[in-house]
Amino acid sequence: MKQPTKQQKKIPISRICEIRNGELIRYYGLESSFTVPDSVSIIAADAFRDCKRLVEITLGSHVTSIHPGAFSGCRKLRRINFSAVLREIGDEAFTDCEELTALFLPRTVYAIGENAFRDCKSLKTVSLPAELKSIGAGAFSGCAALEELTLPEGIVNIYTKTFFGCSSLKKVKVFDKLRSISSFAFSGCSALEGLDLPKTVTYIGRGAFSECTALKDFEIPESTGFLGNYVFSCCSSLEEVVVPKGVKALGNYAFCACKSLARVELPDALESIGQGAFSACTSIREIAIPASVKSIGRQAFAYDSALQTVEMAAQITILEDETFLHCSSLQKIRIPDSLTLIGDRTFLGCASLKSIYLPRELKKIQSRAFEGCTVLNSISFPYRLEQIESGAFADCKALETVILPYAHARIGVGVFSGCAALATLVVSEGTLLLRRKKKRWKIPEGAQIIYRAELELSQLLAEFSSPATDPDRREELRKEIGESVRVLTKRNKMKSAEQIRENLRRVALALEEKALAEKGTSAAAEEPSVPAEHPETPPQENA
Repeated sequence: MKQPTKQQKKIPISRICEIRNGELIRYYGLESSFTVPDSVSIIAADAFRDCKRLVEITLGSHVTSIHPGAFSGCRKLRRINFSAVLREIGDEAFTDCEELTALFLPRTVYAIGENAFRDCKSLKTVSLPAELKSIGAGAFSGCAALEELTLPEGIVNIYTKTFFGCSSLKKVKVFDKLRSISSFAFSGCSALEGLDLPKTVTYIGRGAFSECTALKDFEIPESTGFLGNYVFSCCSSLEEVVVPKGVKALGNYAFCACKSLARVELPDALESIGQGAFSACTSIREIAIPASVKSIGRQAFAYDSALQTVEMAAQITILEDETFLHCSSLQKIRIPDSLTLIGDRTFLGCASLKSIYLPRELKKIQSRAFEGCTVLNSISFPYRLEQIESGAFADCKALETVILPYAHARIGVGVFSGCAALATLVVSEGTLLLRRKKKRWKIPEGAQIIYRAELELSQLLAEFSSPATDPDRREELRKEIGESVRVLTKRNKMKSAEQIRENLRRVALALEEKALAEKGTSAAAEEPSVPAEHPETPPQENA
C-alpha cells in the first residue's frame, strides 16, 4: 500500500526575491529554475549575481530592461527565456555564464551593453535581432565556442574587443553600413579565415585583427583611411596585402610577424611607415617604398630573413635604428640621395649585402650600423660625412677596400674590428697620427695605406689608357697626370713614376669598386689591371 506523498509547499516570491515598484532588486533563492513574475519590468543591477545553482531563467512577459551585472557569475546557467518586449541588456549582464550554449534575442532588443556576454565559454549559437543598433565593447569577448555570426544591418561600428578571443569564430557577415572596426575587435579569432568588408569602412583600429592566425585572404576596402598599430600583427597565414590609397600613415607593428606575407603593395600617398611595421615577415622578398614616404620607423623591416631587394624612392633623411636588422638575405638596396643619417644597427647581420651606395649628403653612421655584413667587400664614404661611430663595420669579414672620408671626419673606436681581410685603406693627405689611428680603428697590421691623391691619379691614368678617350682629352690628361706626379713626388709620398704604377696595381680593385658603388650596383667587380706600358705613355716627373 502506497504511502501518501507530502505536498511540497510553494515558497512565496516575497521570501526569495525583493521587488520594488516593478524592479527585481535581489534574488535569494537556491532553485535551479526560476520564473520572474509578470509584475517585474526591470531586472536590477547584480540581482542574480553569483547564483551558482541557477540553470534556467524565464523572464516575465513585461521585462524590458536587464541592468548591469544582473546575471554575472551564474556559472551553471544554460538557458535564458527572454520576454518578447525586452529592449536592452546592460553591461556585464551575463558575464561568466560559462555553461550558456545558445542565445536567441527577441526582435525588440536594440542595445547590448559592454562585456554583456564576456567569457560565456560554451556559447556556440547567437541570433541577433534585425533591429539591433549597438553592440558594446567586449560584448562577446572570450566566447571561445562561438563559430559564426551575422551582424544586423543597423550595426555601423564594431567596438573595442567585441569579439576578442573568439577562437572558434570562422565566419562573420556584415552589411554595407559598417563604418569602423575598433581596437582588438577580432583579435585572437584564430579560426577566422576571411571577412568581406564593405566599401563604407574608413577606420580599422589598433590590433583589430591581430593574432587571427588563419586569416589568409583579406581585402582592405579602398575607403579605409586609417590602419592602427598592430592591426594585422601575427596573422601568420596572411599572404598578400594591398594598402589602400587613402592610408597616409601605417601604424607601428601593423603587419609584424605575418610569416606568410609575400606580397606588399604600398600606396603612392603613404607618408610614414611605423616602427616594426613589417618586422619578422619572413616571406617578403622585395619591397618598394614610394617617393611620398617621409619617415620609416625603427625595426620597420627587421628580421625579414627572405628580403632580398629594397627599392627606396622615398626622400627620407634618416634610417632609424635597426631598420633592416638581421635581414640576412638582403642583397640590393637603393638608398635615396637625401639620406643624412644611418642609425644604430641599421644593417646589422645583413650577411648577403655585398656592396652599398652611401649618398653624398650622408653625415653620420651610428654604432654597429653594418656589423656582421660578412660579404661586404668594399665601402666608399662621401665627402660630407662627419662621423662614423664605434663598431660601425665590425666583423665585416670580407671587407677588403675602404675609402675613408676627408680628415675632418670623427671615426670611433673599433670601427673595423674583426675585418681580417681588409687590405687597402684610402685616406686623405691631412690625416694625422695615422699609426695611432690604425690601432684605434682596429685596422689589420698588413693593410696597405693609400692616399686619396694617389687614387685620383689612378683614375686619371685609367681614363688616359682607355681607347675611347679622344686625342684632345688625352692631351689634357697628360698635363694633369704630370702635375699630379710632380706634387706627389714633392710630398715624398712616392719616389718615381714606376712606384706610382706599382701602387696603382694595389688600388685597382678599390678604383673599380668605387665606380660601381657610385652607380648603385651590387655586382662584384673583376680586378682591373694597369698595363705595364700604355698606348701613349703619360708624362713622368723630370729628374
